[in-house]
Amino acid sequence: MIICISIALECYVCNYVEGNWNDCVRTVQTCEPLQDTCQSIVQYRTPPFFTVLAERRAFITKACTTTYGCETTSSVISQRCFRSKTRDWICSYCCNTDRCNYYVPGTASRSFPINIVTLIVVFLWYLLWRVL
Repeated sequence: MIICISIALECYVCNYVEGNWNDCVRTVQTCEPLQDTCQSIVQYRTPPFFTVLAERRAFITKACTTTYGCETTSSVISQRCFRSKTRDWICSYCCNTDRCNYYVPGTASRSFPINIVTLIVVFLWYLLWRVL
């Protein structure tokens, strides 16, 4: 008698959410038995709705899929996968361990504390430079 035990993969899931937070890091789905890969798609573009100055933003989609499906998507959009602050781009990332798609490369994150730290360091460097 052969007993097969299969443990399903768990992935974060969200659909076209601005930034990698809220639903994109809270909602976990147990994948179907044949879905062996977590996929994240990042679209960096101007929002589809009106905003002042129309700044580009990262829109994230995460899902369960197959390795073949994820690799195919990545291959199809690979020529548009170039990170730029001034042009629209789209990239697909694949991974195959539980909840491996929490972080998404190349996305804007809530960087307010980092910006404050950077500002303080630059200011202190300036003061030190003036003293010397």
